[in-house]
Amino acid sequence: NTKNNDYFNQHHPPMYLPIFQLDEILTRENLLLKYRRIIFTEIELSETAFAIHIDTDEWDCFIKNSYLIIEQKIQALHKDYVLTYKTNALQPSIKRYLVDDEKTFLQSIRVTSNQELLTDQNHIIGTVIEYRHALKQACEKITLTEPI
Repeated sequence: NTKNNDYFNQHHPPMYLPIFQLDEILTRENLLLKYRRIIFTEIELSETAFAIHIDTDEWDCFIKNSYLIIEQKIQALHKDYVLTYKTNALQPSIKRYLVDDEKTFLQSIRVTSNQELLTDQNHIIGTVIEYRHALKQACEKITLTEPI
C-alpha cells in the first residue's frame, strides 16, 4: 500500500499556474480573473501557487527571461529563496532566506549584495520551489511549401 501511495504522490495531475511580472505581484488577486499567461508544472502545489517572470539581469543567480514557481504555503528554510516585500514597497523582490542561531536575515541577490535582519516591516509572500530557464528559444514558425 505504501508503494501505491508513493507512486500517487509522485504522479499527480499537472498544474497550470498564472505568470506575473514582479510589479504585478502585490495586486495579483485583481488580475487573476483576466490573466491568460500560464505555465505548466508537474510539482504538486497549493491553489495559491503562481509563477513570476524574471525580466531583469540584475540578479546573479537567476537568468533574465526565466521563471520562478512560488509556493505560498511552504515555510522557507535556511538558504531558500523567497519572494518578499517591505511595508509600503511598490514591488517585491527575491531574497535569500538565512537563519543564524535565533536570527533570520534576508540577503539581496542583486550583484551588489547585502543582507538585512528580518523584521515586522518585511513580508514573505512565498518560497521559490522551482526555477525554469530554456537554454534555447524555439525557432520561428516554419511554413512548409512542399509536403515532406
